[in-house]
Amino acid sequence: MLNLKIMMAAKSVEGSRLHFSGDLAWWMALLIAVGAVVFAAWIYRGDLQGRTAKGLWLLPLLRGGAVLLVVMMLAGPVIQYRTSIGTTARVLMYVDASASMKATDEQMELPRKLGILSRLGWVEGGENEMKAGNVLAQLSELKRVLAVMASDTANNLPQHIKKGEALTQQIVKHLEGMQLSGWREDQLNTFKKEVLDSFLKVDPIQAGVEDKAALLALQPSIDRWENTIRGLLPKGEAALETMNPATRAAIERFDRTPRWQRLEAQLLGGADGLVNQLAAEHNVELLALTARRFQMLWHPDAIGDVEADDKGQPVDEKEDPNAPPRTLPVVATNMITDLNTGIVEGAISENPSEKLFVVLFTDGQHNIEGA
Repeated sequence: MLNLKIMMAAKSVEGSRLHFSGDLAWWMALLIAVGAVVFAAWIYRGDLQGRTAKGLWLLPLLRGGAVLLVVMMLAGPVIQYRTSIGTTARVLMYVDASASMKATDEQMELPRKLGILSRLGWVEGGENEMKAGNVLAQLSELKRVLAVMASDTANNLPQHIKKGEALTQQIVKHLEGMQLSGWREDQLNTFKKEVLDSFLKVDPIQAGVEDKAALLALQPSIDRWENTIRGLLPKGEAALETMNPATRAAIERFDRTPRWQRLEAQLLGGADGLVNQLAAEHNVELLALTARRFQMLWHPDAIGDVEADDKGQPVDEKEDPNAPPRTLPVVATNMITDLNTGIVEGAISENPSEKLFVVLFTDGQHNIEGA
């Protein structure tokens, strides 16, 4: 989950702005509207030929304006007026709508499953397995950093060293609180001496070829620690047998639930959903990355769909039409994953003093040539 305390910005300003939230981009709707107005003028040309009375142009002009406004409605123009008291930030939350988000994750390692289940609120406990899972994930990321460091230029060496040191410190914190059977305190001290101290001894700014070689020499040691921790975790049926029935049921539910539905539960799970939590303090916009563009799904000033009865009255009188949707109003069907274009085009701030945060939820990798 995101830390709400860091989502703070300078004092926000009040004012009005025109916002387009429809299915068509404003420029596309404008082009269609201009074309429709020109077509309407062409239809009226015969009625105006040969007439000299004053004001003949007024009726075609009014009708052309009506056509223009009707077509522009497709862009969903909304005038927003907002007054904020205190400190807020603008948070853009992008969801990856690629087809792989409909897949399930039966093959995922048990510690990672338990970590996700805990964050979703489906299960309690399993802290040690979760910490071990975090350690394994961060060790894998540390190996990736070293692999990139080995082939990258000397100019980027300082940033790789800083990232590796930060990862190593995070691993140590998880190991300090981990109480798996077979894990000893002397192993923690050995890990600190072998890996953490190796990074702490290197000054990222003044690092040279010898320092780089010393850090790359840690790769076999990291592999060994990864195998050691993975060996302490119970596997397969033996792991499930040690868990209570509620946890086993949650894991079975996890194996049946696609990634897309788990994301919906985490983002839109009622008052405890991440969108609702952030929207209470900040200006949140929920968007989807669809192919090579972005699609607005929800923002606080958008009027949502409220279920109504036969008389057109809301079924639940307490339903807030501006509340986040209960499900993601988009289908994950894209066969490409472009994690760049939609964010670059959508993450544009209209206020230079505004703090803008971009959060991306994805299961894959950018697979489009280019940036």
